[in-house]
Amino acid sequence: LPTPERPAEYLRRRCPLCFGGPRPDLQHTEAHVIICLDANFQQKRRQSAYTDPEQHYADGRFADPAEVAAMEKEVDEKRGRVNRKRTKGTSAKLHDDILDECNESFTAAQEKVTKASKNYYSDTGLMALLCR
Repeated sequence: LPTPERPAEYLRRRCPLCFGGPRPDLQHTEAHVIICLDANFQQKRRQSAYTDPEQHYADGRFADPAEVAAMEKEVDEKRGRVNRKRTKGTSAKLHDDILDECNESFTAAQEKVTKASKNYYSDTGLMALLCR
């Protein structure tokens, strides 16, 4: 088991450079890794570009497309449920109608924005697990 003084064996095997040292400095945090997500659609690849062959690695770092599809379906199903209304008397300084209108306006505005056309680009983002 990992301790505050030593990262997990799994991490030491994956990245000896970061986690294989004798005494990592975990005094300020007990975190062994930091998860970073960059989904701002700035990483793009044209559909007409060469398509790399799919590669599968044991203990790979990329999520299985079937798992991603299942997660998307679950999120969509949960979002499709009727939104719960805020209870009256919350600490909000604005009336509920104003807050609801603001939320609807923001959602509608974001839905109409095309970040990266799927007609031209095959890949539009990347997520990564970064170590210190």
